[in-house]
Amino acid sequence: HRYFKRYFEQRTALDETAILNDLEPALRRAVHEHILHEGVRRSFLFTGQRADVHEQIFENLVVEQVERGQVITERGNTFPTCLYFINEGSCEQEGELLHAGDLFGELVALGLETEHRHTVTSAESGMLQQRSRERLLDIFKPMPNELARVVELALDHDLAREEEMMSPTKKTAAMSPRNSGATLAGGGNRTLPPGFADVVT
Repeated sequence: HRYFKRYFEQRTALDETAILNDLEPALRRAVHEHILHEGVRRSFLFTGQRADVHEQIFENLVVEQVERGQVITERGNTFPTCLYFINEGSCEQEGELLHAGDLFGELVALGLETEHRHTVTSAESGMLQQRSRERLLDIFKPMPNELARVVELALDHDLAREEEMMSPTKKTAAMSPRNSGATLAGGGNRTLPPGFADVVT
């Protein structure tokens, strides 16, 4: 405790990421569990997962402090490839306001799209947590059926979001074979994780 008190006093601004990284692994997990927003924990993308898988997904997420107006993902860019959770504050996704507990970047993180379709900007100072694409896919590597379920949830959520933002006229015109029940292995410029097309039909 004395060490961290001196450590904090020597800093003009607290870098929460650096502080968390300095903690022992067990204490770091406990702190992450404590600061994890309940909405993130109940994210639509991972509901129904086994307890051990759920723990791996949210264990030791990378913390990122953001300032108002900071661009996090930019339309057309291939990076970053991580999945973002909003833990504190809010973000704007091209007119749509995302709140604490929401997530974004799932299509790129899951390897379903090669570049970001939306620019996401921090609407206020806050805290994001992120899971890298590599770690996310590694968790599901031995569970292809679970990965298939997560991918389907991500695609369904994306389709619902697109339809909600469209006018009724555009909704009718946008109907496609994929929207009518086409296989997940197809679909425009989306690319599935390696080997995934053999699982989802």
